[in-house]
Parts: sequence; structure tokens; C-alpha cells
Amino acid sequence: MKKIFTIFCAFIFFSLQAQRNEVGLFTGTSYYIGDINPSKHFSQANVAGGLVYRYIINPRWAFKMDGLFGTIEANDDVVGFNSDRNLSFKSSLFEVSSQIELNFFPYTTGNKDKNYFTPYLFIGVSFFSFNPKASYDGVWYDLQPLGTEGQGNSVYPDRKPYSLVGLSCPFGIGLKYSVGSSICIGAEWGLRKTNTDYIDDVSTTYPNLAVVSAEHGAIAAILSDRSFSALEDNVDHTDLQRGNSVSKDWYSFAGLFITPNLSRSLSRRKSVKTEPKKGQTDIKQRVIYLSLGAAVTTIVLKFTAFLLTGSVGLLSDAAESLVNLVGASVALVALIIAARPADKTHSYGHNKAEYFSSTIEGSLI
Repeated sequence: MKKIFTIFCAFIFFSLQAQRNEVGLFTGTSYYIGDINPSKHFSQANVAGGLVYRYIINPRWAFKMDGLFGTIEANDDVVGFNSDRNLSFKSSLFEVSSQIELNFFPYTTGNKDKNYFTPYLFIGVSFFSFNPKASYDGVWYDLQPLGTEGQGNSVYPDRKPYSLVGLSCPFGIGLKYSVGSSICIGAEWGLRKTNTDYIDDVSTTYPNLAVVSAEHGAIAAILSDRSFSALEDNVDHTDLQRGNSVSKDWYSFAGLFITPNLSRSLSRRKSVKTEPKKGQTDIKQRVIYLSLGAAVTTIVLKFTAFLLTGSVGLLSDAAESLVNLVGASVALVALIIAARPADKTHSYGHNKAEYFSSTIEGSLI
């Protein structure tokens, strides 16, 4: 089955004629939707940013990868959905994703007469990490080790500590606009449906605070139930609803991007005297594009199977495929840099970029 799948991907990618690559920056905001903030988009949004790589398949389709980072937070007092509960959290967020883009109109970066702008849709799969924290008396505490809902407690053997990494399905809408001969600028808003309900450290019911305090310390019990009814009226919330375990958490990135078209930029810098062996470079690029396509498709299939079956093994395999995807992307960037001709500061060319990428790929393995 794997051989058939590889041959299929090879047929698709070796049939592609476009050799267009864009690499650039993203800047904007990140925010969260979940148990503390069920519906208020852009509430308590924070600054976000990262890198974007786009491979232009044709004027309608593009493959994109991004590495984005940001901060998400929510506070019951600010959102107002359940003010008495009085919970809050803040978490750093890092994402590596692969996406497919569909342009509404035929679009080409650098085209000044027509096809110079288009709205687009995108969908994909992403691997992300998070770490919810809460503040008490001016000190920030990592919430996951505290087991605020009884995770890792002998009295609640069915409540296992949650993972601080996960998979999500990014999807959204954007707008691209071509500026000059080789630059694409645009705006994008994307939501991420995740496979975890613990980005905010809130999901199920309140545990017995005496048990939590005995095994994880007094601070764990304090951060588990901070409700005003417990603090002021001494109400016992054991086994009462703390969150909504039925729905998973979401997060979002929205902002602006600028992605210069590398192929157009490099083509202007080439000279007859220093032009590298084009045939050899094209073969290497096609092999890497094949690896990228195979990895993306494998991740999507494995993650879909995980969502349908709940198999942790499939989730682990999807994460492994994601590492392969990152490695192939590093190799592609190195190959593009290595193809540059010699210049005043690099008399012997840029071939060392491939050796540097090999070191990074080795570290990933």
C-alpha cells in the first residue's frame, strides 16, 4: 500500500510544471476559544508572528507551510460567561502547519495586468505546543503538573495528565495581492480545531480539593477551585461541572503576511557564467517536492484516522510524519539558497547551505 501511495505522489508531483516558491513573514494576533471563552472571537488577543513558505502549484492552487508563535489567554471575569468560576489562564503557543490553498481567481505573483489579487480558502493539519499557566499572588504556576482536575491523582485513576502537544485542523480565508514583480502581500484569518480540551486547563469536573492538596500541594487545590462561591460561602464543588468536556478547544491566528517570490528573485540574479547545473537542481527539487507532498498527505490521512478511531499510535505516527515534513522543508530552502550564483561575498557560491541543512535534518532524526 505504501509503494502504491508513493508512486501516486510521484506521478502527481513530477507532473507539476510550476517551480515557484515564496518565503516570508507573518505578523498579527492569536486568541483562543474554549471553556472560558466559548464564543467571543478576538477577545484578549495577543501579538503573534512567524515564517511562511508557499509553493505555487498553479494559478488556482498552492501548498503552504508556516511556523507561527503567539500567546493565548482568557479570564472568566473579562469574558463574563461564568464569572463566579473565576478561572483564568495564559499560554504560549507554537505551531508548525501544512496547508492547501484554493484561490477564488487565477493568481500569479508579479502579474501587473491581470490576476494580481484574489481571495482564497485554506485547510490543512498542524502540530502545536502549549503550556497553560495561572497567576496567584503575583507568581505564575504551570497548571498541567498540578492536576487541577485530579489528573495523575491516585483517587482519580481514569484522569491521566494531558499532553502539552497536539494536532489541529487549520482552516480559514485570506486575500492575496501582488506588489511589483516578485512580492505577494495579504491578510489571513484562520481557526484551528484541536484534538485537546486542555489548552485552558479546564475540561471536566471539580475534584475533591482535600485529595488534590494531599498529593499535589495546597497551590493545586487553590488553583483548582477559585470560584467566589467557594471562597466566600465555602461551597463544596466536588464532582460539579468545571468545564465542558464534550467540545474541544480552538485557537486562531489572524494577520498580515509578505512573501517574496524566490524563483522570480533568483532568476533576475542568475548569470550565464555562474549558472548552476539546472537539470541536476531540478531533479533535486522535484524529489523534495515529492517528499513534501507525501508527508503532507500522510499526516492528513493519519490524523483523520486518529480522529475517527482515537488511536494514540496513529497520532504518534502523524507527529513523526510532521518531523519528516519539517526536514524536507529545510532541505528545500537549502537547495534554493545553494542554487544562487557566486557573488562578492561568496566567491565559491552558496553550496555550504546544503551541508548546514544536513546538520539540521540529522538533529531532527
